[in-house]
Amino acid sequence: MQIEVDIFNIQKNLQMIKNMSNSEVCAVVKADAYGHGSIEVCKVLEDNAFCFATATYSEAKKLYDSGVKKDILILGADNANEERNIIPSVVSLEDYFKKRSQKRISLIVNTGMNRLGINVRELKYISEKSNIYTVFSHVYSKESIDKQTTKFDEALSILKSNSLKHLYASNWIYAKKQYDFIRCGINLYGYGVDGLFPAMRVSARIIRVDFVKKGENVGYGNFTLTNDMIVATVNAGYRDGFLRKKNLRERRFVFINGIRCEVLGQICMDMFMVDVTKVKAKVGDEVCILGAEMSGEEYARQNSTIVYEILTTFYHREDIIYKNV
Repeated sequence: MQIEVDIFNIQKNLQMIKNMSNSEVCAVVKADAYGHGSIEVCKVLEDNAFCFATATYSEAKKLYDSGVKKDILILGADNANEERNIIPSVVSLEDYFKKRSQKRISLIVNTGMNRLGINVRELKYISEKSNIYTVFSHVYSKESIDKQTTKFDEALSILKSNSLKHLYASNWIYAKKQYDFIRCGINLYGYGVDGLFPAMRVSARIIRVDFVKKGENVGYGNFTLTNDMIVATVNAGYRDGFLRKKNLRERRFVFINGIRCEVLGQICMDMFMVDVTKVKAKVGDEVCILGAEMSGEEYARQNSTIVYEILTTFYHREDIIYKNV
């Protein structure tokens, strides 16, 4: 499997988001920048992003060690070393008492998602506020934005802090107000807002083509052909993030030479098979798994999941190929 990332598309997306939102943007690069390569993404965005965000300290340290100078917010529960531009988050009242002596922290407020954060009723116990660099929360659905915004504003009125405030992520487009900046992940990589440019293309190659008779099996399990077929074997599998089919009756497709071709049977660890009866396919032909022909949304629908999972599941055995660097 080969992964290509058009780095210029990510740059364009950041600028478009800033223009549309009229806000500064924290570039979320957790999960290796949603599979796009966090170090390369940070290199091209550092001049225009307000800051960066990761899920863990190890992700943040990797960026720090690569030379990232801007602040890196940890959105999860990890600690961080004070001397670096890595800022840990406080995820509960108990966590606040552990971290309140650090030079800079981000305070998460629980506005209704009940995943991380200090509850509004607990904010009265926050005594030291000078080291609170940012205060933020996370919106869990577009329908809850108004309710959560009201609760976030209530929390800010209790805290009375001069900290930077941020509430919205890639759902910022539904918000009626902005704070000091927005956090964008999936938008940066081309999804979630109309007009953005998907940056990732995923492809593989045909390694075998053969004629298989009606009644014969293809792959693991009992997937029997109901008619004669020309079958191509492709050099990618669930080890590469081409998700294993949970229900063989669900139809999935890839594109070969611009033609939509159905995936057959169960996905193997390193290979999968495709019906190429209607395609002039040969060994070496490219198989488009994700790209111009196959959108992330369509690929996600075929796999009964979301684009977030699709992008972060692909594994590059070889280096990502960066275009327009």
